[in-house]
Amino acid sequence: MSRLFTLLGRQSGYQGVLPVGRVQTPTLRLVVDRDRSIADFIPVAYWAIDVQLLHEGTAFTAQWRAAADVCDDQDRCLNQALAQQAAAAMGNASSARVIKLRTERMREIAPLPFDLGTLQEVCSKKLGLGAQETLDIAQALYETHKVITYPRSDCGYLPLSQHSEAPDILARLHA
Repeated sequence: MSRLFTLLGRQSGYQGVLPVGRVQTPTLRLVVDRDRSIADFIPVAYWAIDVQLLHEGTAFTAQWRAAADVCDDQDRCLNQALAQQAAAAMGNASSARVIKLRTERMREIAPLPFDLGTLQEVCSKKLGLGAQETLDIAQALYETHKVITYPRSDCGYLPLSQHSEAPDILARLHA
């Protein structure tokens, strides 16, 4: 196996023997396999159509699906002319019929609170506030109004010791 590393090292311009270890060998294998899969990748053009529809006041996105004989193994349409024909037909249609409906129940984890850097970035983009102005506001919310945690912390988690304060903080925010 060390001979393989020596050959690989010389091909890349490195002179000498590269070490072999329990971690290095499988890691190198993963890197080589990934590099080969990237080199062997052949892009394939496919066509997809997403349509914005409205039913009883509710907007939703529908996806057009071509027949299986013109699709690849990932159910993507490979026939450009058919996709263009379908898009034109959809553009002229006054109604649509749902053939297959798929619903998913998803559980979304609540986002972590802002750290100061992210808060300053968002306030700058959305509100046009400067970094110092954002810090001053956050500091006032912490010291004067007691509605946020210490603003200069990089920790996104509320300490267990402050969990009992949550109802009071939420009541202040609601008022």
